[in-house]
Amino acid sequence: MRYQKVILKSAIVLGLLAGASAPAMAAFNQRVIVDTGTGQEIPGGSLSFELPDGTTAPVEEDDDGSLVIVFPGDTAEPGTLIVAVPGQPQRRIAVPMVPGGSDLVIDLPGNRARAVPRGPSDMPGGPDTPRVMINLFGGYGEMFVPPVGAGTLIFGNGEEFAAQTDDRVSGPVGGGSASFPMFGGSGHLDFRYADGSDRASNSTPPGGDIDTGIVFTDFAPSGSTGLFLGNVGLDTAIEREVEHFSVGGGYRHPVGLDGQVGLGFTFQYASTQTDIFARVTSPTFGNDISADYDQSLDDDRITVFFNLDYDGSQTVERGVFFHAGGGLGLDFYDVSLESRQNVICNLCAGPDANFTLLVDDESDGTAFAARGFAGIGVKLGGNLAVSVNGFANHRDKIAQIVNPRTGDDLFVRNQPTAIGFDSGTSYGAFVLLTIGLE
Repeated sequence: MRYQKVILKSAIVLGLLAGASAPAMAAFNQRVIVDTGTGQEIPGGSLSFELPDGTTAPVEEDDDGSLVIVFPGDTAEPGTLIVAVPGQPQRRIAVPMVPGGSDLVIDLPGNRARAVPRGPSDMPGGPDTPRVMINLFGGYGEMFVPPVGAGTLIFGNGEEFAAQTDDRVSGPVGGGSASFPMFGGSGHLDFRYADGSDRASNSTPPGGDIDTGIVFTDFAPSGSTGLFLGNVGLDTAIEREVEHFSVGGGYRHPVGLDGQVGLGFTFQYASTQTDIFARVTSPTFGNDISADYDQSLDDDRITVFFNLDYDGSQTVERGVFFHAGGGLGLDFYDVSLESRQNVICNLCAGPDANFTLLVDDESDGTAFAARGFAGIGVKLGGNLAVSVNGFANHRDKIAQIVNPRTGDDLFVRNQPTAIGFDSGTSYGAFVLLTIGLE
């Protein structure tokens, strides 16, 4: 990353110097290095410096061609650098106190200012300020994953799954991002990973008032829809594993409050895989009657998000800051399901004694998405910041595995195992470490 020393053309120099007298002997000149992010000069405009008392210190071109702020005293002061460029909103960049032996470096794309100690060569270009920002995060979250059921309990007023998973899976989340100067704002690349697992089980003892059964995921070779076992009891266990990752990139452009408010967009590819392993048996018949499920659901999405955020760290050199943001998105999803059910019934005759049912399903379309985050952090200096954050992501169509619950699901409604959809919100918290690269 390089710095562009701003050489103001004659009209701009006149604008800077108009009405300014030669600095007095007691004045202090603070050298300023302006990084435009493009390697080019500022396309016409003026710079001025507002002191804490509201007065203005002139910005002039020194004898060596570099820019200096002419302070009235014998040292530099904190304040606000005002950048006026025709056809663009005025920028006000908070400037910290610059210690002796340092240059004031202005990062125009990031709307940031910081003091940089001069190197041994004392060249006007000075050392680089952080331009590429690396973010690493880790935390814990709860993903919304629609439930999956297996086994059937039969009551006088209806039927329900013997066991069914919850609609959430908890586990670690982590990832990172990199941001870099781009078109007067910042581009970014991101990745995220999360996983989790859970288990659901139920044991219904024999001899009670509850009848039990096993509903097939599709019609059996004989055309039957399941096994009615009576009140002989039922043992059902379901294990679920969920893995999610996403990669993306986008752009943020500062629109107000000295770059603290930004608008932008993100293109994201996300993939979520849900694996189900379930077993249904009867304590009365042992291994003579059983059903084993092996099911996999792949949910792939490309999403376009339009984002709005507030980043208070843009104007903080050292200390506490707050940031928050959110976005609305459009999903383009492509979902596929592979289901395998192995059924053993040694008490059954013919082809229903031992068979395997394979079901494949696919679905694609569009859906809406929304996301948000908020956090509080502290800049530690030395190009390092740490923040604690919370997040929430909502989608109105999240894919799920829908197994038949009753024989009527197959016989009457002709609905074998298939892809279904539900809406829900995932949320969690994470710690974010931000590192500025020189």
